[in-house]
Amino acid sequence: MSQLLAEMYERVQFEGEPFANYVQSIEDAALVLHIRENETQVLERILEGLTPIQRARFVFQAQASSCQQLEKLAMVDRNIA
Repeated sequence: MSQLLAEMYERVQFEGEPFANYVQSIEDAALVLHIRENETQVLERILEGLTPIQRARFVFQAQASSCQQLEKLAMVDRNIA
């Protein structure tokens, strides 16, 4: 179980992995593995795992504090890409 947790939930964004796919995979892992963290903690996990390139894209964006704001960041990312 701890190996699945590390591989699926506590992982960082892969190089070249689209932001939306990364977010969805972490959220799915949280559901499948029955992780008992609140929405804010899951968001922090996602933001901690971003690649430096992805972080640079969001320099002038406010940090997401909800899933709805995270979806907006995904739209910004698609527009930049």
